[in-house]
Amino acid sequence: MNAAEKVEFVRRAFEPAMTGGPRTLLERYDELFTDDFRWRPLITSIEGGADYRGREGFARYCDDFEASWTAVSFRHVSLRAVGDDIVLGKVHMSLEGTESGVPVEQDIGWVFRFDGDRIATAETHRDWADAEAAANA
Repeated sequence: MNAAEKVEFVRRAFEPAMTGGPRTLLERYDELFTDDFRWRPLITSIEGGADYRGREGFARYCDDFEASWTAVSFRHVSLRAVGDDIVLGKVHMSLEGTESGVPVEQDIGWVFRFDGDRIATAETHRDWADAEAAANA
């Protein structure tokens, strides 16, 4: 898979998740991710917690996400290749706290790193500049 195909792979993978939530990715785990896939969501980056690893870890993330957030939407998604094995995503995220009802709107960046034809790591950054720096590091 070349760089342009990896961008399209990420686009096709994440479009359903942007409306249906992360569990849509879990349903296609073997197709999308390596066995030892590592996911670092924004809250982990901010609070310094542990990454979610493998299928079981990602299933735990889905449970955590669904317990914490409602009314989730992603808009203005822009994806591009950075080298042969990295895809950078720039997204505007809107969600609402399940218990608090507090709305959150933020521009975030995603960095997807591939191992072969599947995603090996994905991380969320607080803003597009941080994601761009991480993708180019």
